[in-house]
Amino acid sequence: MVGASSNDFGRVKPSLEGMGSVIHHCGGPGTGIRTKLVNNFLAISQNQLSAEAIALATALGLELEQTLTVVNGTTATNGSLTLGWPNKVLKGDIEPGFKIDLALKDLSLIMEAAKSKKLPMMMGAAAKESLTIATTGLGMGEKDFSGLLHAQCKLGGLTPPKLKG
Repeated sequence: MVGASSNDFGRVKPSLEGMGSVIHHCGGPGTGIRTKLVNNFLAISQNQLSAEAIALATALGLELEQTLTVVNGTTATNGSLTLGWPNKVLKGDIEPGFKIDLALKDLSLIMEAAKSKKLPMMMGAAAKESLTIATTGLGMGEKDFSGLLHAQCKLGGLTPPKLKG
């Protein structure tokens, strides 16, 4: 996600292509970082919502694979449940890719940006509180942000679920 004039973007694009395969020119200077805030807000908040939903399914005694089949076949699906979690947290891996501490830092920046625009962010506030509990209350800041599932299960006295096989 890049914010730059068209001329500047054209100049740096070859270097950016050496660093990543998908480059998004978001507009003028500053638009790249603001787009990143929006993107990270969705990713972090969906991760917390997914953690609560899978913890609830576990508490209700639902079979994980069947629950995921249903959820991922409806409008309730999201990237956490379909892309990241089956290959990471639902296999028991909460070692960092993107740390909860970093997610909390990003969510703090997101909330500051919204506040500067006088935009209330109720879901963002709830997600930030959840990440704060995971980091300061549970000491999980160095774990992957998909590890929010483990934090949610710990808070509910549950064993984190794993996919079979």
